[in-house]
Amino acid sequence: MEQNISLNESLNLTECEKLQPDNPWCGKFGGQQIFEVVYLTIVTVVGTFGNILVICSIVFENRVHKNGNAFIINLAAADLIVTGIYMPTVIANVFETGNALPMIACKVLGYIVTSTCVCSVCNLTFIAVNRYWSIVKRETYAKVFSKKMVALMILFIWFWSNLVVTPTLYGWSDLVYDAKMMECAWDDTASLAYNIILIGCSILVPICVIVVCYWKLFRNVKQRGQWLRKLTVSSVQFDNRDKKKRSLQREVNLLKTLATTVALFVLCWGPYGVCVLGFARTVPYQAKKIFGWMGLSNSAVNFVVYGAMNKVYRSGYKRFLIYLFCCLSCRKHRPRSDSVSIPGFQKTTKRKSAQHESNSFASTGTLPSVRIPMDFTRRKKRNKKRGPRKDSSTPNSTPYSIRASFVIKENVNL
Repeated sequence: MEQNISLNESLNLTECEKLQPDNPWCGKFGGQQIFEVVYLTIVTVVGTFGNILVICSIVFENRVHKNGNAFIINLAAADLIVTGIYMPTVIANVFETGNALPMIACKVLGYIVTSTCVCSVCNLTFIAVNRYWSIVKRETYAKVFSKKMVALMILFIWFWSNLVVTPTLYGWSDLVYDAKMMECAWDDTASLAYNIILIGCSILVPICVIVVCYWKLFRNVKQRGQWLRKLTVSSVQFDNRDKKKRSLQREVNLLKTLATTVALFVLCWGPYGVCVLGFARTVPYQAKKIFGWMGLSNSAVNFVVYGAMNKVYRSGYKRFLIYLFCCLSCRKHRPRSDSVSIPGFQKTTKRKSAQHESNSFASTGTLPSVRIPMDFTRRKKRNKKRGPRKDSSTPNSTPYSIRASFVIKENVNL
């Protein structure tokens, strides 16, 4: 038996050497691959849930146009494409020990993942500029970052992200299955010039803009903190200083959160960028796989950073989840409408239950029980206290609520 297994493995490896000579993972599925599948599944589930939670919590709290949250939603949407659509294909490749998709689908996914990664760093750049403008140039912030301008900026982000990747469709570089990373992506070994332009435009230049913005922001916040400490403590100025201090503290917390997000992005994508620029052909396939998957894993960590470092986002998560669970529990425990209807109340009756109750009336002579709503009983008690209306149109008319009170469950002897 063991000889047959070893013979089959040797045959698989021989076939891989003939059919896929550039695939170092072909025919290999063992403990390492099981660990990789578990890891990728965790990243997929956590990232998909987290990015949906970020989007829904911001929309639920009506904070889309506050503090640059529109760019955070756009960033979460780009990350959701990676974790919800792209990562499952990587899991399929690990199971297949090769490309599990048709080549056309692989090219489409390679284009999508490349453009969404460029979109992510562009969103981080616009978030940094937004925070810089809101603190340093507060006078013109409302005009520059109006709703219309923010929408145009988001459209520009996606346009630029697709523009940078478009050369791969016209022969400059290519979209292929990368056998070392086991994922569909742009061909980082085809053209060094395109590698330099892509990494420079999508990572290096945006990171430089982000660093400059946050450096000026922290310097401005530090100066404002010193100015607040120098204020005289009078009855009027004390309240004003306290409000400004709380506002400044919120800004500092938000800046720390966003700076941590940028640092994690650089930490996750930096090794792959260095690898592509200088060692794309010579890097060992194990190292390139680790670097590529580190970059993909970045799409699942942002919502953790938001919740762990910022109280506003954390409370937004809690309120949205509580609202969601309450809605689900209310639907689950909603009472069934199987009682007989009374004129004036919309109570539907199921056909089977109505037939059953009519049969019980014929056999026992007992009218079926009627559920009276709480507001109806309150109206009945209130009408009893007030008595019948004096201005009724007919002399012997009785209010409807009193007439309906006689329909309650009673026994009839036939």
